Amino acid sequence: MAEYHREDLVQFDNIKLVRQNRTDLSPNYSCVSWRETRPSSGTNRRFYFEQGAYWRIPISRALDMMRQAKKKGLFDDFGNNIGKISENFIIDPRNHDYSDMIGCVLVESPYDDEWSQCVAVLCVQSDKMWRKVMMLSFDTGNATFRSLSSCNSYRFFRNEMTADGWKLDQAMLDAHPTAFLHWLEYLESRLL
Repeated sequence: MAEYHREDLVQFDNIKLVRQNRTDLSPNYSCVSWRETRPSSGTNRRFYFEQGAYWRIPISRALDMMRQAKKKGLFDDFGNNIGKISENFIIDPRNHDYSDMIGCVLVESPYDDEWSQCVAVLCVQSDKMWRKVMMLSFDTGNATFRSLSSCNSYRFFRNEMTADGWKLDQAMLDAHPTAFLHWLEYLESRLL
């Protein structure tokens, strides 16, 4: 299991946006993660899919928490290249290539119906084996953040796959701070 050392966080009710240092890998590296504390037990939600749905957060809350996190320095890049984002794409229903591109982030599952007409900001890590994705459903007002991988040695996948064969990580997302900067930039440009 991954091991983390918490560096700083932003919290709203039971939702946290946390900057952590991943300590079980060499070299160690910083990442930012969404965390949700279960009110009943006080434990962190570990899995992206629970109780018949993928994790979600209201778009307005995600924007507010990401702004606070940026202000506190949680998204600062300290030159750590592990997991750094090498390219990003905006997948929007208004674009002509939407039907092809959305297949890179949606998985074949009835639980993805809520996201079938979403806007997605897809960030590709420099190792080209991980996609970090923010998906926005303006119809429901919700956002979700997921990880997808083509790495066959990773063992914590769900069975669902994208149209181009990437597998959905069953764990809650952690991503390089630069992914969160791309997502925040898009949210601010779209909502302000």
